[in-house]
Amino acid sequence: MKSIGLDDIVSPLRMRSDLAARLLNNYKIFADIIFIDADHSYEGCKRDLELFYPLLKKHGIMYGDDYNGDGMPLLI
Repeated sequence: MKSIGLDDIVSPLRMRSDLAARLLNNYKIFADIIFIDADHSYEGCKRDLELFYPLLKKHGIMYGDDYNGDGMPLLI
């Protein structure tokens, strides 16, 4: 992020998604944008949506990769 000048507004959390959600929640940090690249199973996607949706600001955007995986299309 630093090389493209975004290090002051983008904070990648390279950790398990449940730990990242707990960290944000503990510090009452709400995000404009949340990108998730984690467990692609149905249960994993469901858990991540349940954990992160409450941490999204009003009118925020949540997205992830591998939409065509096992879990995400069933949840959308």
